[in-house]
Amino acid sequence: MGLFSLKSMKEREEATEKRWPTIRSVRFKKYSEGYEFYQIPRGNGRSGTRTVSVYVGDYYSVPLSSSQWYGLRALYALLLLGSAALFLFCGTRRISFNLTWYAAILELPTIFLYLYLLVVLFYYTIAPKKMTVYDYRTTSLRLQKFCLFLMAILLADTAAAVLHLCFNGFAEASSTLLSAGGFLISAVLIDVINRVEKTLPYEKEKSQDKAPENGKKVIC
Repeated sequence: MGLFSLKSMKEREEATEKRWPTIRSVRFKKYSEGYEFYQIPRGNGRSGTRTVSVYVGDYYSVPLSSSQWYGLRALYALLLLGSAALFLFCGTRRISFNLTWYAAILELPTIFLYLYLLVVLFYYTIAPKKMTVYDYRTTSLRLQKFCLFLMAILLADTAAAVLHLCFNGFAEASSTLLSAGGFLISAVLIDVINRVEKTLPYEKEKSQDKAPENGKKVIC
C-alpha cells in the first residue's frame, strides 16, 4: 500500500511538471493557439527552468504596401464613423418613431455594437501586418462577423420605421422616411466594410520559428 501511494504521488508530480501552470482558462487556450511552450534552463548560473513560447502556427498577411495598409484602415474608420454619425442623427430626431418602445429596443443595442466595432477596429489598426491565428480571428474575422450583426439590426431599424409609418398614419411621412433612409444608408456603409474585408486576399505562411535546442516541450 505504501509503495502504491508513493508511485501515485510521483506520477502526479511528473504530470504537474509537464503542464504549464497557467494553462487552465479557455481564453488562454484561444490566445495561445499556434504556440508551443518549452522549459529551458535559466542560465547565468541560476538553477531551475523558465518557460518560453515559440509560435509554430500560420501567419496571415495581405500583400499590401504600408500606405495601402493604413489607407484601408482609414477607409474603414471613415465608413464606420460616418455610419455611426448618420445613425445618431436619425435616431435622435424629434419624431414619434424615436419615442416608441420598439425603437428604443432596437436603437440601444445598435449603439453598443457601434462602440464594440470601434474597439475591434482599433485593435485591427494596431495589429502587425503578419498576424497570428489569434490576431486574425480577433481582428479580421471578428470585424466581419460584427459588421453583419450591426447591418442586420440597422435593417431592422429601417423596417421598424417604415412599419411605424404604415400603422400610425402619414402625418410625419417625410421625417420618418428620412430616418428610415438614414438607417438604410448606415447599413450599406457597414456592409461595404464587411465586403471589402471579406475580399482581401489573405495569405497564409507557416512560421519558421524553431524550438530551443535544450528545451523540454510542455504538454498543454
